[in-house]
Amino acid sequence: MKDGMERLGSAFLIAGMLLIAVSLGVFARNNYVSGRADQEANATVAAMKSILEEGAAGKAGNGLGEESGGPDSGDGVKQALSFGGEEATENCFFVDGRAYLGLILIPSVDLELPVSEELSDEALKAYPCRYYGSAEQGDLVIAGHNYKSGFGKLSRVKRGDLISLVDAAGQIYQYSVEEIEILEAQDVDLMIRSDWDLSMYTCTYGGKQRFTVRCKKITEMAYGK
Repeated sequence: MKDGMERLGSAFLIAGMLLIAVSLGVFARNNYVSGRADQEANATVAAMKSILEEGAAGKAGNGLGEESGGPDSGDGVKQALSFGGEEATENCFFVDGRAYLGLILIPSVDLELPVSEELSDEALKAYPCRYYGSAEQGDLVIAGHNYKSGFGKLSRVKRGDLISLVDAAGQIYQYSVEEIEILEAQDVDLMIRSDWDLSMYTCTYGGKQRFTVRCKKITEMAYGK
């Protein structure tokens, strides 16, 4: 009887140690993925800002409001892209062959991130992606993983905070945070069929719900003005 209890205790101890090892492995992997995403996002943000600065300087120098260049030149251009089964024409940044909708800036939580035009598991590993809509139409929805250096910071955003989206045409859309809510993962219609000009969401830590920040547009302006 005693030997049986000892063997049972040893089995529980080994199982506990294995669970701890697995948890540590998952934690280390998540930190590694988050760190790589942070490095890639920072490099992309720097490239996009350079494109914007060059574009603003060019327009100031020649007095023209027209965009120039193409994907090979790195400038923002008009290009037809497939999104959500639909064809959409958007101003996009092109950095290292990838298309980006724009830059999202949230000063209150020290967050600057590129927003990918492509919605895919691969893109989401590095930065937020456009999930639905557009800034021009006033129904933009942006999704992102809850990395601590990324959309994990959304949990610190408060009502009244200012958020800016800068597109490749040099247009700045400024928003005010109006509401914060938790939606169920299956509430897709509630996420996209809303009266909000901008919605941003990420998974809660359990992964079963969506932490959602709702915003209304307050102004538009040209970059560098």
